[in-house]
Amino acid sequence: MSALRGVSVVVMTIHKLTAGDGYAYLTQHIARGDVDKTRAQDPAEYYVAEGNPPGIWIGRGLPLLGLDSVAGEPAQPVREEQMRALFGEGLHPDADRMITMYLDAHIVAGMTGDDLKQVKADALRYASLGRPFTGYAALAPFADRVCRSWTAWLLPHRGEARWA
Repeated sequence: MSALRGVSVVVMTIHKLTAGDGYAYLTQHIARGDVDKTRAQDPAEYYVAEGNPPGIWIGRGLPLLGLDSVAGEPAQPVREEQMRALFGEGLHPDADRMITMYLDAHIVAGMTGDDLKQVKADALRYASLGRPFTGYAALAPFADRVCRSWTAWLLPHRGEARWA
């Protein structure tokens, strides 16, 4: 143990992120300094809490997304709504702002309901970074599914079932 004296040790945890709601781990734990949030706590309080600092946007693609910081300025922190848009919905991190700007520029007086519906769909496409993530419903436990299937088959075939 004495060999480690004066040496900094860095520990990293790894968590699998999946498309859809996989980002929730980040917002529930990492972005809050690995401290569980209480119901009454303001979500922004994690910025001043001890623990892990909030994430920042980094990478070569930032200028393409408009997320790069101005020279000399600190990198932009990642906000929860940006993670939800990007990781949860496959949208640009600033999708809310982009959609609002698109709607403001394209909605005019006298539009029909169908016209408005089309402009809203176009605004969503404008903020999209590709196709939406596929969502999967949670399945019941395997044993429950087998039991339901067996029961569904057995009821109409009660008199036909013969055991060898």
